[in-house]
Amino acid sequence: MGLMQWMVLALVGCGGGDVPAPVEAEIPSEPAVVPVPPASMSLSVQQPWIRLMPPGAPNTAGFMVLENADMHEHAVVSAAADIAKSVELHTHIEEDGRMKMRRLEKVVLAPKQKVELKEGGHHVMFIGLTSELTEGQQVPVVFTLDDGSDITVKLPVLREAPSQDAAVGH
Repeated sequence: MGLMQWMVLALVGCGGGDVPAPVEAEIPSEPAVVPVPPASMSLSVQQPWIRLMPPGAPNTAGFMVLENADMHEHAVVSAAADIAKSVELHTHIEEDGRMKMRRLEKVVLAPKQKVELKEGGHHVMFIGLTSELTEGQQVPVVFTLDDGSDITVKLPVLREAPSQDAAVGH
């Protein structure tokens, strides 16, 4: 007699009555969706600043270090601020022996990496300033990420880059 038959006889002999039918576990037709936190939760910003330009200058630039603490790639796809008619992501390239600025569609942030937005490289352009900037002024800039989430960073207006010790997280 097999083990299963012996168990059935034991249940019946002990007054267990009918043997229950095996229970089938329901297997979901689609895998469970695990919520993913927005990319903005994985990014930090250090040393943000906007260059103070002479009165009447129509444009200026912003710089910072962006860090992706996540295990997934993210990208900054746009920026906005009230101080300019247009805010664009830019980079410098050498073309025909001359440095030229070019608009970027996005700034990619690889997993566990930093990207420096700096003079002569990637940066944020504030085009068509709508008012004069003053040294020390804090300019809120909204960065939109590839997943649609936003982070707002206050960039101080400075004459020159802050020291390396002036790291500021968002």
